[in-house]
Amino acid sequence: MSKIALCVNPMSGRDVRRLAARASNMTHEAKRDIVARIAAGADSMGVSDIYVMREPFRIAELALEHMPLSANVHILDAPIKNDSRDTQEAIHRFIQMGCRTIVSLGGDGTNRAIVKSTSEIDLIPLSTGTNNVFPLSVEPTLAGIVAGLNAVGKITDDSLKSRSKVIYIESAGIQDIALIDLVLLSNDLDDCIEEFGTHRLGIRLALDKTEPKWGGRMLFFRAGKFTLEIIQNNSSDSQGKDHFWGIAYLCSDIELTIENLQKKDVVLSSIREGRKKGTLVATVKSHNLGLPTLLIQNK
Repeated sequence: MSKIALCVNPMSGRDVRRLAARASNMTHEAKRDIVARIAAGADSMGVSDIYVMREPFRIAELALEHMPLSANVHILDAPIKNDSRDTQEAIHRFIQMGCRTIVSLGGDGTNRAIVKSTSEIDLIPLSTGTNNVFPLSVEPTLAGIVAGLNAVGKITDDSLKSRSKVIYIESAGIQDIALIDLVLLSNDLDDCIEEFGTHRLGIRLALDKTEPKWGGRMLFFRAGKFTLEIIQNNSSDSQGKDHFWGIAYLCSDIELTIENLQKKDVVLSSIREGRKKGTLVATVKSHNLGLPTLLIQNK
């Protein structure tokens, strides 16, 4: 049996910039077209089963309803919570049905939720958000063909698959993951350069910058789409052991993200200019499990 699953986030790519600016419009109809093209590509490669989840807008369900596919189409049901838990539950259901090849339609947050469920899948992430770092902008039919070839066992050369790095975080009893950015506070950045870059891990040092405004120094190590940010604060009260300072989430629209979080009684700071040029940031002050949490948007 050769099975694929389509994990569709119905809320991705629907922020206010579609009304107030020139951001591209990602409608439900556009997502249905993407789903149909993925299914057509996968079906042409001989997949036996295509799995999707039922959701309020019936995006995938309606896209596949009248398609003349040879593959069997399965619509799975699960309780809807209207947050990232829906994505995680979808992945659990797909795996239970024997799917290991998954095509996602969403943004960075969607794919982070997928990886929180499991990293042991073959994931083809298609971007339907805004300013995404992790998912790709590729032709959906081609993505479906690749998914189909993988599901039927025609892709046997592991060099054709790129394994994405995942940062696993455990601090003070808190466990989490990051796909894009992680911040570490250190009192010896020269030692960090040797450990993470020169001698040990070989991660590319992308930035080494001193900020006189706050009396500190920043290092940015980059590996693929990941950024490890290490900060040295030269103030007298910051001396001590190195520790993870927190986690940062990249937002396509920080104002909309804050608005949605505030509706759930999350307390946040006001938006301000980030230390990295060309960014806006806001601090999450509650519901963060004691882990300093930052929202970041690239201008």
